[in-house]
Amino acid sequence: MASAPGWSEEEKEDLLLSARYFSTGNFMRALLFVPFVIFGLTKSGWFIAGVFSVLITFHLVLTVMELYKLQLALRLVPDHDKPPVKKGPLPPTHGDWWFRPRAFETEAFYRMIGIKFFQWITTTYIQKTSISKVDRREGKKVEFVQRPNPHDLHQFELRTRVGETTHLITALFDLMPLIHAIATKSWWWLPYILWIIYGDVGCTFLQRYHRTRVWPLLTRFRERDQRKAQESA
Repeated sequence: MASAPGWSEEEKEDLLLSARYFSTGNFMRALLFVPFVIFGLTKSGWFIAGVFSVLITFHLVLTVMELYKLQLALRLVPDHDKPPVKKGPLPPTHGDWWFRPRAFETEAFYRMIGIKFFQWITTTYIQKTSISKVDRREGKKVEFVQRPNPHDLHQFELRTRVGETTHLITALFDLMPLIHAIATKSWWWLPYILWIIYGDVGCTFLQRYHRTRVWPLLTRFRERDQRKAQESA
């Protein structure tokens, strides 16, 4: 279709950014898993080779899906007449018992574990992958919260939950080759395996670090919504 009624310019831009980011991210993840397959095949870790072969296929399929979404977004003609969406109170969230920041998650704690390094790596990666070369030459940068309002802040916080869960699950998968390398005394493989685990654990904590910044604001917004609801009742 030449156009898609209901898609604004901002929504098209969000779609472009996410498609570029996730297509590159899934492809890179597939490449990083290839050595695990080689490790499994050469060290009699058939189960490991099978699991990571499935994961590579999964990420390659996601890459194709994101590239397809990118091509759709590039051809999309936004609807400039779309009226602004009237947003009500923030929707409820689930799993706060896990995702809420803990008392030990202070700025000093995150500095101690080197979170600034992961923040720099991630920011650089996002700027390089999410924005086209033309836009980068014009000085355009990614805004992590596209529009400074409670609902976009809420969406950003939800994305940190997805990112944390994804990297945490991947880190658990990474433990399989680590255990097998130790069991088979394949010491030459340890640096690569530990590097991958370090990256996933660091990215897990980075998502929690981002959440410590927005959680107080979202808490105040939700308390405001509750007061308004009580006043109107």
